[in-house]
Amino acid sequence: MSTSRKNRKAYPLHPALSLSKDEDMNLECLVRSETNAECYWRKQNHEVDFVLKNEKVIPIEVKNKERIDKRDLKGLLKFCSIAEIHEGFLVSRGGDERSIEADGVRIEIVPVSRFLSLQRE
Repeated sequence: MSTSRKNRKAYPLHPALSLSKDEDMNLECLVRSETNAECYWRKQNHEVDFVLKNEKVIPIEVKNKERIDKRDLKGLLKFCSIAEIHEGFLVSRGGDERSIEADGVRIEIVPVSRFLSLQRE
């Protein structure tokens, strides 16, 4: 997990403060704001947008798209394999909520609206 200064991802404290027109960045900003995530993970060409470290480690990937396919999961699956974690989240712009089992890892694919409501429960 990384919080390095060199490769740091910068997000405003609240998505309303984002001046970006980049929808991908704005969706990531919203998820970061709601989770208060401080870490991400990157190794070679694999990345996980956020890694929460509470009682357990929870990787979260954010995709600004409705249709999720297997290649969208590669960063999560690689991280879970290395960290020996069996669950992760992929937050998407929309579409159906579902669970995918791949390489011994359960990935919960959750629309951002549902993910945000889970954060408040």
